[in-house]
Amino acid sequence: MNHDDSIHETGRGVLTGVLAIVLAGAALGVGFNALLVAGGPGRGLAWVRVERPIASLEELVARQDSLAAAPGAATATPPPPGAPAPTVTSQAVPPRAGAASASPPAAATPSAPEPASAAVPVPTATPPTAVPPAGAAASGVPGVAAPVIPDMREPLEVKFETVKTLWDANAAVFVDARTGAEYAAEHIARAVSLPLDDLPKKPDMVKSFDSGGRPIVVYCDGGECELSKNLAWNLVDAGQRKVLVYLGGIVEWKQRGGALATGAAPGGTR
Repeated sequence: MNHDDSIHETGRGVLTGVLAIVLAGAALGVGFNALLVAGGPGRGLAWVRVERPIASLEELVARQDSLAAAPGAATATPPPPGAPAPTVTSQAVPPRAGAASASPPAAATPSAPEPASAAVPVPTATPPTAVPPAGAAASGVPGVAAPVIPDMREPLEVKFETVKTLWDANAAVFVDARTGAEYAAEHIARAVSLPLDDLPKKPDMVKSFDSGGRPIVVYCDGGECELSKNLAWNLVDAGQRKVLVYLGGIVEWKQRGGALATGAAPGGTR
């Protein structure tokens, strides 16, 4: 082996050793990161994105209603029209041993029949509470009943009708997952800004978020936007149990005439 061949062989050995060290380090890093990710939310890096499906609140309600209306449910069958009312008879209880015999009941005096002209009072129905138009008051529209949101360990999708009812009743906290600049340009009125892109720099932003016990409605641009879903999962992982994802986003909200605001503050309507 000449001098040049010896140099090439040495260089090949050095490259092989460096490559082996790099591969070993990468393997150790991936393994350590996998242990961190398995240790809980907010730890490690998600090398491979795992799609986490989200159920629909409206579908869950419809499923519960169908189960309640299924055959076999205990329901009272009303008697046919014109049928006489059922007669309820009471069974006589024998007296105790040694007890004094009860005196025979006095003869009942028949009551005089009511005149045919006597009118039976008819109860009057209470008129329903009038519902003012949507968006009439920033603090919530009186008379609008908000839907009951169950405690869940995962987010739930919601449609515009549910979102609008929650907004009208002021029964939820609206959270904008887009950037601060997009929020300032235009956002759903009364919504607060919680940019998903700021979480790496401010990890405690989600953990310290206080909804005041109300459900949280997270939104972004809608359509293919994934910011709202990802932020919703972060809120659930941080301990929130009533997190809703409005997939229509601000685009559908605008198209359906929802109230909007501008600026860095939640603001009122415009």
